[in-house]
Amino acid sequence: MSWFTSDGSRPTGPGTTTTGAAGRTATVYRVSGMTCGHCGTAVTKSVGALEVVVSVDVDVAAGLVTVTAGGLPDDTAIAAAVDDAGYELTGRV
Repeated sequence: MSWFTSDGSRPTGPGTTTTGAAGRTATVYRVSGMTCGHCGTAVTKSVGALEVVVSVDVDVAAGLVTVTAGGLPDDTAIAAAVDDAGYELTGRV
């Protein structure tokens, strides 16, 4: 997947994941292919079904999905859920 670096690791950097109360983390992902409210709903439903996910906020116009998880997010599972919804996770913001 394109959101891995050339050495196979996940990119990290300032602002990619923030930790809040009760060990919850918020991570922002860039998702391509979303064009309407239905797209946002499909991504929200698919990603929100993951056990660790507490909430999902989709900004269709910007192509961003913010995932709040009860711990560290599993990028692979989130990417698979986005793919199942019919879109492509292209990286962390």
